[in-house]
Amino acid sequence: LQSLKYEPLLTLVNYYQLESRKGLKKQALQVLYESMQIQPDPICSILLTSRLPVQLAADIQANKVMSLLEQQCDVFCSCLSYPNAMPRNHYDQLDDVFISCLLAAIEADETPHD
Repeated sequence: LQSLKYEPLLTLVNYYQLESRKGLKKQALQVLYESMQIQPDPICSILLTSRLPVQLAADIQANKVMSLLEQQCDVFCSCLSYPNAMPRNHYDQLDDVFISCLLAAIEADETPHD
């Protein structure tokens, strides 16, 4: 990946954004998550500055499939836990509406099912 300047990961992010099949989205998320676990620097910072966090935030708000939601949250948290600054334009999407959605999901009695 390093010799290709991490371009395959950005291609996978683009693929994730365009893909509508849940099974393939889950596999893409798994690859992204494992990549961040193996080599957090610079992969987390590259993914943090990509469109991935914003896409994941939108998907987390819209998703009702628990197994996919768990993977989306894992990747989202891994991206945000790295100590780099997030691009300012991401804050437009990760706003109070998103935070309210997260809090409502945490406080809800029901859990989404597969």
